[in-house]
Amino acid sequence: MAIADCLDVLVKLNHELNGELPSAGFDCGPELPRSLVYSISEIIRMIRECRTDDANRAAWRIETAWLAVLAGDIDDILEHVAGEEASRLE
Repeated sequence: MAIADCLDVLVKLNHELNGELPSAGFDCGPELPRSLVYSISEIIRMIRECRTDDANRAAWRIETAWLAVLAGDIDDILEHVAGEEASRLE
């Protein structure tokens, strides 16, 4: 559940930073607070330290969502993560 909650926060953050339809236009948007960038990176690092398949998948999903937020042009973060994960498994 914590992973889903984290992904939901990243979905909201994506729209807050990049607008309701991020792919509609790209501007650099606001600079991100260092504490936010550090917190997301630390969450990913701590999950990866668990060294289990489930933890590795969780870290990958959060990292993929975070990178999509930073890219600034992904409309649906959860769909993007699911698509990227499906292509990894092919």
